[in-house]
Amino acid sequence: DSVLRTTTLLSLGMSRNDLVGVLPTSIECLNGLRLLDVSHNKITHLPYALTALKDLQELNLSHNRMANTCRRNRMEEEMCFPMELGETMAGLRTLLLAHNKLSWVPLACMSLPLHILDVSHNDLEFLPDFQRHHIMPDELKVFNAGNNHIREMDSAFIHRLKSLEVFIVETNLLEHLPPLGSLSETAKMLWAGQNRLREIPVSVGKLTKLVSLRLEANLFQTVPVEIGMCERLEDINLLNNPHLYQPPPEMLVRGPKALLAFLQRLLQATSTHSKEVESAADVSAEELEAELFAEQSLNDEQEEEEYDDTGTLVPKKKKKPPTKTQLFASAMQQDAEGIPIHHQVQVSESSAVLYLNQPCYLLRVYQEGANVFADMEHRETGQLFVRIKHDMVIQP
Repeated sequence: DSVLRTTTLLSLGMSRNDLVGVLPTSIECLNGLRLLDVSHNKITHLPYALTALKDLQELNLSHNRMANTCRRNRMEEEMCFPMELGETMAGLRTLLLAHNKLSWVPLACMSLPLHILDVSHNDLEFLPDFQRHHIMPDELKVFNAGNNHIREMDSAFIHRLKSLEVFIVETNLLEHLPPLGSLSETAKMLWAGQNRLREIPVSVGKLTKLVSLRLEANLFQTVPVEIGMCERLEDINLLNNPHLYQPPPEMLVRGPKALLAFLQRLLQATSTHSKEVESAADVSAEELEAELFAEQSLNDEQEEEEYDDTGTLVPKKKKKPPTKTQLFASAMQQDAEGIPIHHQVQVSESSAVLYLNQPCYLLRVYQEGANVFADMEHRETGQLFVRIKHDMVIQP
């Protein structure tokens, strides 16, 4: 009690002191306190007296027995964390609630101007909590909700966090991530490994300030090539994804620079292909073929004439006009990390099918209506296969 009556105290650490139940109400005497650490105890409730600590900046309640329970159809919760704390502790910036028994983020947190909130290792199932009219503080910079049982995240929840720099939701039960484009100007760390993610949103590519991206141990098959635009990435973890085939496994162990270069090359190839398709859509196939043939004929006329040994002019062989699929030919440049190079990639209309077990690079997967198509390049011949459907792959 003598310590609790020292009103000039700025920092108080009572970690591992076997505190049980509710903090002593005499804590209100420390109205100048800025840091309070009561972690690793057996605390279940916070007293209303804590509202007197108006200058408190950091509160560490991790490794305790805090729990909130109520029926989902009622607008109430057990007051392990009194709502009044959110209305009076205007200076609180860091709140650590890891390793407790919380079923959702305490409602009082919605009113706190927090910069750091750690609710990892609890029993959370949804983000935000079931009372959707409450929103997280938009000043939040670090949010750690890892190691819970989270199955859903509301897109509005993410859209509100315009200052978020670190977003950790690893080791949960998530099958989808919401659009993340609202974090494009702030996000530096995104950890969503060890979930059940079946796809990665293309909007991850908008997080151009991202430094660390961890998506290990999930269920997705491909990674958006738009991630290649995250040029500041220094840490990428895509390991232990059993269904992942793009990028190929050999690229995952070559480091962030090589992986980024690979994705950037695919992004460029996809962009070029899309522009060519859009351009081709403006005119008919016959006009395109005629234009190509006319250009080739002009080149042929400029070639030097050939004569045989008797001095007789050798007639030139007429060349067939190129098919419209040659419009999709492209050259893939070798990057600085030694990725294979393929020049003058040619497309053949006779290649209507692919045989199983042919080694190919996957360039693009896209959907048109109910159909899913893929563009691929043969690794050995450099041949480009366009608009391949699953029923076009046959046994050799």
